[in-house]
Amino acid sequence: MTSEKTKTPMVAAEGVLKKSQTSLNSADEDANAKAPHSEEKQFAILVAQYALKGHALFRGNPADGAAVYYAMRWGMVKMLPTLEAARAFLSGIGGAQ
Repeated sequence: MTSEKTKTPMVAAEGVLKKSQTSLNSADEDANAKAPHSEEKQFAILVAQYALKGHALFRGNPADGAAVYYAMRWGMVKMLPTLEAARAFLSGIGGAQ
């Protein structure tokens, strides 16, 4: 059987741990909110925005050199040299506000 005396310090420690974890999580969220999106995340966002406009966005293999992007719709392909160019093209097709 567990007595109240041995149970209380563990409960207190769990409370401290939960409080500490909560403050760490909120610190991480604050840092993520302030940090710019990684290129991978920016690409994923653009893929979703292109899909909403009925287009597809693909990325070439970065191991072959600088990453090249391709926008495609109805079998037509447009090569976009940078992520910024992909963003500009999306704006041109009415996808970015």
